[in-house]
Amino acid sequence: MTDRLGDCKDKCTLMIALLEAAGISDCDLALVTPKSDAGIAYLPSPRFSHVVVHRLLPDGTSRWYDATVRFPDPDQIPRTLAGVPALVARSGETDLSVIPTPGLCEHPRRMDSQVVLSANGDASVSRRSSYSSISATSSMRTHLMSVSQQDIEDEVLTGLAVSCPGAELVSLEVSGIDEPDSLLVYDYLFEAPSLLAPTGGIISGSLPTGSQLTKVFGAIVAKKERSSPVDLHALGMCETSRTSVEYPPGFGIVAVPEDREYRFDDCLYSTRYETSGYSLRIERETVIAGDRVEPERYVEFKAFLDGILQDMRTPMLFQKR
Repeated sequence: MTDRLGDCKDKCTLMIALLEAAGISDCDLALVTPKSDAGIAYLPSPRFSHVVVHRLLPDGTSRWYDATVRFPDPDQIPRTLAGVPALVARSGETDLSVIPTPGLCEHPRRMDSQVVLSANGDASVSRRSSYSSISATSSMRTHLMSVSQQDIEDEVLTGLAVSCPGAELVSLEVSGIDEPDSLLVYDYLFEAPSLLAPTGGIISGSLPTGSQLTKVFGAIVAKKERSSPVDLHALGMCETSRTSVEYPPGFGIVAVPEDREYRFDDCLYSTRYETSGYSLRIERETVIAGDRVEPERYVEFKAFLDGILQDMRTPMLFQKR
């Protein structure tokens, strides 16, 4: 307390003392090894590397808390602890307990975009990205509280540079930075010059997706074969997006792309297209879930990701009528 420093054991011990002072009992330390396999029945000690807090509720169910997580949500379990065996340091406790695995899509990342196209291929894009999983928001909030507004704007522009070269950020607002029980939300507007290419009354090209998956494509699919497994725990994500594209005056879409759906075990990707008047609506869902992809199945998993990448790059053609 004097040094205001402590590791997981110290923070959990302090948390239990504070809970007891507040009249909340039945809390104990629990030994765990983050990211370990619940199917391997070994005692966490001497291999354990982390300590969390376990609370036994009156109805006999358990709650788990990681005191080292900054900006925690008491209703969420960090992804690194989901499905992990734990040894509760309670008198008479001899069996391992497995920390439950919540549904990956209970706390998805959501993105809503409005794209307004002009006849010369330029676009104005307003976008809202919201995050609710503490596996993402804890580190994001910590980072956001340590940087300036200009730094945040530069980071957003860097993220746009790949899909929208030359993008100009018009406005940016981030809300929920210091509110751990709320969504962390990015609201921004940017201009994308020459997003689509104009040719003889037709503008065509791919629309920016903003998917987090695009950040890891290169690292995963760069090789034709792998000698080591792909860690799906590290990649785990669930994101949904809705994009509304407003055509330029006097234009119409040449052909509506086909809906797509790809699957690999518990992983899923789907796209739905719908037209209404002078606008196109695109809905996507991406779920990367599971334990690992063994080398012998890498080619199959790579084909799944290649299909996603190809769909995200589907060209759109709009023709003047």
